[in-house]
Amino acid sequence: MTAALPSWQSAVDYALAYGKAIWQAMVLGLLLGSALQEFAPRAWIARVLGQASFRSVALGGLLAIPGMMCTCCAAPVVIGLRRASASAAAATAFWLGNTVLNPAALVFMGFVLGWKWSALRLALGIPLVFGTGVSDQPTVPTG
Repeated sequence: MTAALPSWQSAVDYALAYGKAIWQAMVLGLLLGSALQEFAPRAWIARVLGQASFRSVALGGLLAIPGMMCTCCAAPVVIGLRRASASAAAATAFWLGNTVLNPAALVFMGFVLGWKWSALRLALGIPLVFGTGVSDQPTVPTG
């Protein structure tokens, strides 16, 4: 079996097939993101996820793990978190954690590619998710 040559038609066909496969998850992500903006207590989100501290980043990353969303489905939730006063660091940890630390993806990868690849993804994903947004001081341009 040979691979099809790249073409606009194959790109459109793939996009349509992918859209049919994930549309329910995308709708859920849009609903969750909207619900965060409208119904979540902003004071609580600002208190828990509003700082650029390790605690906020860790909580953002840990909240992502049970979500198990793909990047495109987690994006509306991340926007909802940001609009509800979560820090960029915590929102980034949530966004990255959904895909990188997704337990279903790690198990699937272990069966398909081998457990060493899952362990590598986990070993690199933990510092990526929990270390990306942490900084002691805000960056202020000097000049």
